[in-house]
Amino acid sequence: MTVGPVADTPVKVRNICYRIADALAMARQRNAGGRPHKGDRKLFSTRLPQDLAELMSAEADELDLTYSDYLANLVAEHFGRGLLVAPAPQLEERLIA
Repeated sequence: MTVGPVADTPVKVRNICYRIADALAMARQRNAGGRPHKGDRKLFSTRLPQDLAELMSAEADELDLTYSDYLANLVAEHFGRGLLVAPAPQLEERLIA
């Protein structure tokens, strides 16, 4: 049972108000953060042999990087550019060693 001023509001109107409030809350959450833009990128696609793909994905997972970021780092290092995407802070010591 609903009491107070809300009790006088028709159910359909209340439901619409709740949906609007939910949508606004989701919009605030979406705009509250996220990862920063990485700059202009070009999409490349490749197929790796199964054994190499498994090794690469295990290493990327261990470093907490996406497969794309992991491969971008490999290419950048090959051309002397250093890391484009830093691994999780607790894993930096492993890379430096």
